Amino acid sequence: MSRFINHRNCVCLIFFALVIAAVCSLAVPLLAQLQVAGGWVRYEKNPVLVVPSERAVAADPTVIFDPSQNRYRMWFGHIARHPRGGPSARIGYADSPDGLRWENLRFEVVPIGGKMAWDERHVEAPHVILDREERDPNKRYKMWYSGLTGKRTYRIGYATSPDGLAWRKLPPNQSPYQKEGLVLDLQQGEVAVSDPSVLKRDGTYHLWFTMMKAKADGTLERGIGYATSSDGAGWARHPKNPVISGSDWDARWGAEGWPGAPYVLWNGRFYEMWYNAGLYPIQTKADPAKQAIGYATSEDGVSWRKLNLPILAPQASRPSESQAWVPGIAVVYNYSRTFLYYPAVAKDQVSLHLAIKQRGNP
Repeated sequence: MSRFINHRNCVCLIFFALVIAAVCSLAVPLLAQLQVAGGWVRYEKNPVLVVPSERAVAADPTVIFDPSQNRYRMWFGHIARHPRGGPSARIGYADSPDGLRWENLRFEVVPIGGKMAWDERHVEAPHVILDREERDPNKRYKMWYSGLTGKRTYRIGYATSPDGLAWRKLPPNQSPYQKEGLVLDLQQGEVAVSDPSVLKRDGTYHLWFTMMKAKADGTLERGIGYATSSDGAGWARHPKNPVISGSDWDARWGAEGWPGAPYVLWNGRFYEMWYNAGLYPIQTKADPAKQAIGYATSEDGVSWRKLNLPILAPQASRPSESQAWVPGIAVVYNYSRTFLYYPAVAKDQVSLHLAIKQRGNP
C-alpha cells in the first residue's frame, strides 16, 4: 500500500505482506527502552478488523462517524488479484455501531484504472469525508486516494459517492491533468505523492500528504506536504512544502524523521496530526517494520509543534502485533474518547488494531 513504501523509495510493500514473516522482527533493544507519551491504552480485544487470509492485509484506514446512519464507517486497504496477474492493492469497506465491532465487510469498492492509466495497478490509502455542505446528493461522500502505475509512481486521486459504497472517479474533463481521478501529480524533482489526509473547514479543503523529492546530491527529501482547494480537485500547494521535514523531528526515535502517512483532524480549536516515523538508530538501515506514531498540533496547518516522544510504539510481546507494525493510521473522535486505529502483523497477517485515550491528552 502507498503507506507501505519502503521508507519512501517507491517499493510497494503489498509484497511485504506476502513475505513479512521473513523480514519482520522487533526484538531490538531500542524497542524495550523506548518511552512513550500521551496515555493511550490498547483495546483489550485487539485486533478489531481481520480480513480473510486471501486478502492478506487490512491497513491504511480512514474512519468517520456518519450521523445519518448512526454508525462508524471505515474504508481500508487490502490485497486482491490484478486482472493481468500479480497482487493489486484495493480499497475495502466496513462499518460499526461503536467503533469496536466491525461488520458488513465489502472489498474492491473502488475500481482500478484502465490499462496505462495512472492508477492502473493499485488504488489504496483512502481518506473519506462526509461533506454536509455538498448540494449534489451524488457527491456527499468524497474520497482522496493513492494510485500507482506499473512504474510504481504514486499520485493522488479523487472520487465521490452518494452512499460511500458506489464510487465514481473525477471525470477527465474536471481533472487538472485531464486524467480520470487524478488531482495531485508530481512536480519537478518529486518521485511520489501519496497518503492523503483531507478535511474541510470554512469552505476550504485542506490536504496533507506524504511527499518524496530527489535532492541535488541524489538523496531523497521525505516529508509531509500541504495544499488547499476550493473544490477538492484543483489543489494549490503551500510554497514552503514540505511543511514537515525529517530534520524537524527528534532523531532519538525517528532517525532523520522520515515522517509520513499523516492523519489530521480539527478539534474545534486547532489541528491535530498523528503520523508515522521510522524507529531505528540513524546508522541502521531503514526497516519499514519498525514504526512508531507521533503527534503534533498546529493553528494554521503549516507550522507544527510536536511531542518529543512517540505516543504509541510497538510491543512485540503482544501476540496480535508480535511480528511488526506497518505505517498507515486513522483517528476518530468518539464522544469523550479518541480512537486510533493502526495496522500490526501476527501470523503473517496485517490486521487493524485500536488504541484509546480520553480526550484532552496529546
